[in-house]
Amino acid sequence: MVNIELTDPIAVGRTAEIFAWDEQYVLKLFFAQYPDDEAENEAARINAVTAAGVPTPAVLETMMLNGRCGFIMERIVGESLLTLLQADLGKAEQYAQLLAELHANLHQFQSENLPAVHDWLARKINRAQPLTDVEKTAVLSHLQTLPPANTICHADFHLDNIILTENGPVIIDWCNANRGHPLSDVARTTLMLSKGGLPPEMPLQEQELLKELRVQFTQHYLDHYFAQQPYTIEELAPWHLPVAAARLSEVIPEETEEVLRFVKELLVVDD
Repeated sequence: MVNIELTDPIAVGRTAEIFAWDEQYVLKLFFAQYPDDEAENEAARINAVTAAGVPTPAVLETMMLNGRCGFIMERIVGESLLTLLQADLGKAEQYAQLLAELHANLHQFQSENLPAVHDWLARKINRAQPLTDVEKTAVLSHLQTLPPANTICHADFHLDNIILTENGPVIIDWCNANRGHPLSDVARTTLMLSKGGLPPEMPLQEQELLKELRVQFTQHYLDHYFAQQPYTIEELAPWHLPVAAARLSEVIPEETEEVLRFVKELLVVDD
């Protein structure tokens, strides 16, 4: 294990921090509570995605640093779609279309070297503490009725994981990447777009406005995605239940109540 004095991170996410390494590379360092193999697992996913032909930042090496696991990867210079949208809400439909186009394009790639989405969702559903054992069993039973596939799914495909560079958009953060039906990935993105928690300190009036904008953005994303892929909103619907139930395992306080309510509503419909 190496010990190095690090500067302030250039980005902070839910699972890791990003530090400048040199002019060409950055260090992604997972927080200490994550297991030592977390970096190896994500690096393996990135390598599988790269081998399938998806353009994404390459991993140079994995390491243990200051008691935390991480890896060095290519530096991407640009702004995230989230940052750009926040700066100009008038471009919401334009960015929703770009998000959909990138997602539809990603779903043209396949790999057998990634975890299966059914297994990934099942593990997360079993860890979803807000659900009772009876509810977990019902969701898992429903999941088994859904079709498998080998399509590459990002499983965290949202605005902050798309970076616009001078050479075009780049998809980052592949720690959840799996293989499965594309609509499982669309359901996950739709859930994050529509149910993601809002800052509790935000005034109620602003929250209501943002919720309305979110509904419109999500609909634009779906409209543009289905215009490019041979699926329908009816085929997407069965994926919402297992994807939302799995999301509960991530313990995100600002969205747990709404996602749990959504899951219970879907369980009633599924019955």
